[in-house]
Amino acid sequence: MAEANGFRVGTLHAYDLSEWDPFSGAQWKASDITTEGEGNTDHPLYDQCVVITGTLPNAMTRREAYQRVVHLGGRVADGVSKKVNVLVVADLDPAVIGDDGRSGKLRKAIALAETGVPIELMDARDFVRLLD
Repeated sequence: MAEANGFRVGTLHAYDLSEWDPFSGAQWKASDITTEGEGNTDHPLYDQCVVITGTLPNAMTRREAYQRVVHLGGRVADGVSKKVNVLVVADLDPAVIGDDGRSGKLRKAIALAETGVPIELMDARDFVRLLD
């Protein structure tokens, strides 16, 4: 029925509107995340650059996850580059993935890895457990 009427069935997600600037329409950026302190030098994410693609489990917002990474002594970025160490792969929205079932960030990470860039793909559930 949806297809016959020109609609696409999707998923409705709750968004934290505090992360959205109603005047510019822009959301926060990874570079906005800061913390005080040294972090945890024994934690696996210490001194690692992390990027997330998809929707995290347990209703964790990306901003909350990035804040935890930075608090542990890691770094975060908005997009995948040679400087990224870990790409967290969460539930991908069917509306934004390509025919291959991958997000743009995931495709870029795989392409970089194929050229020898050491980038780890981490399941979102493992990532959330690592943050606790």
